[in-house]
Amino acid sequence: MYPMIIILYNPFSSFFKTELAAKSKIAYKSGLRIFFYWVKQNLNNKSFLDIKKKEYVRYLNWITNRGLSDSAIKFKKSSVSSFCNYIMMMYEEEYPTFRNFTVGLNSIKFQNFWPHFIRYIFAAFCIFTVHISHFLPFNK
Repeated sequence: MYPMIIILYNPFSSFFKTELAAKSKIAYKSGLRIFFYWVKQNLNNKSFLDIKKKEYVRYLNWITNRGLSDSAIKFKKSSVSSFCNYIMMMYEEEYPTFRNFTVGLNSIKFQNFWPHFIRYIFAAFCIFTVHISHFLPFNK
């Protein structure tokens, strides 16, 4: 993890030490590492405090395109959301303008978008082809 994140993560991990099972803590840490790896690679190691919703949506699309299950995606979303909530609650004075950028994205369905879109385009193409074939000269 990266310096600022380590400073924020270490108290975060001890904060939920009593609330989560040992394997859950490992999973949360893994989910956050994946997120911060993506931030490093795709957002030029942008500060966590400056990440916007549209950038987070890019991350969600990235993990969706990796073929993860719905439950794995939800868990990775919840680990980032929990970290955002922790920063908002515990570092309110230091970062008064920070907001949880994961809020409001729960109702967006990211997975299965492309198969539906492709089926829609294919159906529209088939209807267009059948319709236009009645007007072509070789059908007469």
